[in-house]
Amino acid sequence: MSRCLFLSLKPFYHTSVCHSFLPATVLFIAILRYSQLKPLLKKPWLNILGVVAQSFASLGMTLVANFQLSNDAITHNTGTVLILGFGALVCWVQVILTFQTNINNEGLKAGLFRGLLATAVSLIIILYFFQVAHHEVFQGARSQWLLAMVLNLFIATFSIEFRLSEFTIRCGDGRNPISSTIIAEHHSDYFQ
Repeated sequence: MSRCLFLSLKPFYHTSVCHSFLPATVLFIAILRYSQLKPLLKKPWLNILGVVAQSFASLGMTLVANFQLSNDAITHNTGTVLILGFGALVCWVQVILTFQTNINNEGLKAGLFRGLLATAVSLIIILYFFQVAHHEVFQGARSQWLLAMVLNLFIATFSIEFRLSEFTIRCGDGRNPISSTIIAEHHSDYFQ
């Protein structure tokens, strides 16, 4: 959930004028997705790249949420670049991983839909930078919001494969030697 404060002094409303909560959910989803794909891949480097990229995108969201454009433009814009660059990288890495893992033989359908969304993300980013370069600030703000919605839709597509997995979280309290772990197991036989 985001809460926006629309100031009457501002002629247009950017996503950067809004206050957000810390994006812990994005990082949590990245860890779940990594855990889900880990046992299905022989070469884990692409999966590791995906979780690292999503972590940097999450860091960018934190910077944008906590450093407003009017107060600290350099930090805020650094966060914006992290979101844009690593957000697009996350999309394309996850498209490749979707085709590689093909969970429950749904990889083709999910991969094509994610590919369309990743293409949309890339085109919106190009459009945004074009609008900023031409000082079309109001249109740039619209592109920012559209990008946020498409990225959220992309992350929501993980539910296609998450419904086929069982996630167990174990936590220790100091007296118990079990450390915090997240385990993802693919159980497609539960859902037939």
